[in-house]
Parts: sequence; C-alpha cells; structure tokens
Amino acid sequence: MLPKCFIRIAGLLIVFVLISGCAAFRKNLNGQYLPQNYEPNDSKPVKVLFVFSHYQQIKGLDTVQKLSSKYQILKDFNAIFSDARYEIQNLGTYDMFTDDPDDVNSPKRRLLCDSLKHSNDFTIHTRILKSNSFAQYVISSMFSTASLTLIPTPYQNNYEFETRVYNQDQRLIATYKRDSSVVKWVQPLMILLYPFYPFERMQEEVYLLALHDIYKQINQERILTKE
Repeated sequence: MLPKCFIRIAGLLIVFVLISGCAAFRKNLNGQYLPQNYEPNDSKPVKVLFVFSHYQQIKGLDTVQKLSSKYQILKDFNAIFSDARYEIQNLGTYDMFTDDPDDVNSPKRRLLCDSLKHSNDFTIHTRILKSNSFAQYVISSMFSTASLTLIPTPYQNNYEFETRVYNQDQRLIATYKRDSSVVKWVQPLMILLYPFYPFERMQEEVYLLALHDIYKQINQERILTKE
C-alpha cells in the first residue's frame, strides 16, 4: 500500500489542478488615433482589396516570423474585419485575400492576388504579428510549478499591426502601426475572474480595436480618394 502522506500529496496536487484558473487583461492600444473632430467622409466610393498576413513567433525559439495557416488564424477574424470595415465610409465594393504559407508553391494563388490588386482602386495590406517570449514562458512555467500555481504567474502575448495602403499602381501612399498585448495570469483563484476576463475575449478586443482605429484614421485622412 502507498504511504498515507503520498496519497495526501497526490490528492492535493489533483485539487490544485482541478481548481486552477486564469484571467487575462489587455493593455491599451499604442499609436491610437485621437483626432479633435470627426467629419463625415463623402468621397466617391472606391473598390478596395484587403490583404491580410497573419504571422506568429516565439522569440528566443523561432529564428524567423512564420506565416500562420488558416487553421492558426484567430477564430472569427472575418467577423471582426466585417465589423471594422464600416469605419471606411466611402468603401464601395471590396475583395479580401489572406496569405497562406502554401502560396509560395501556388502560382495560381499568387496570380489571383496580383489580379485583384490591379482590378481594385486601392490595396490595404495589414500584417499582424502575434508573439511571445520563450524565456518568459519557461521562467513563468517553472515559477508556477514550484509554487503549485498558488502565486499568480503572468504569460504575455504581444500583437503588432502594420497596415500599408497602395494605389492601383501599387505605389505606397500611407502606413499605419498599432500594437498591444494581453497578459494572462494563472492562479487557482483566477477561476473566479475567468468568466469576466477570458483570454479569448481580450485577444479579440485587441484585434477589433486595432482594425477599427486604423480604418477610422484612413477614413478621416481621406486616403482612399481617387485623383
């Protein structure tokens, strides 16, 4: 038979695992557009191609940023984009293209993207990078394990958004950058906060706020105006 002390320790570990939880909190959006006045954009409607490139990187482990496949992209990203696009008041018709790692071996996909760029008045290419620190992850994991998750341990994900706007001749006419982060805290009592601060929601908020803010600035600056 196993010693009673061993059984008690094993039982405590099981309890810690069962009640452990996490809660996430997002930081403010850096580079936010804060104009003094908002004016309606009554410019002539234009055709726009929206191109998205989703990257991920574990800094300290990955040597280069890696393009995400369609299965690794944020869930419901299309719904977030669909909500944010209404910030561009003179948006007429539009197309959407998402870069995929396999495109490097797909001439048809590359030709399709080039064709869409030349058939639209403007191209808005947004590059999104989700990253975290491998060193921080390892240290936080060791600290969390050593304390049996009793002490709150942070895990931070960083998000960078870079949007470039091109005219029909593929000449760069504007660039916008935003960044933010979401810190996920792991600790048993965090299970009480999780229903109000889930990581999934905080991550979606970062994407939504960034796209809304960038498109709002594009709209206010009348970038999508044909000469």
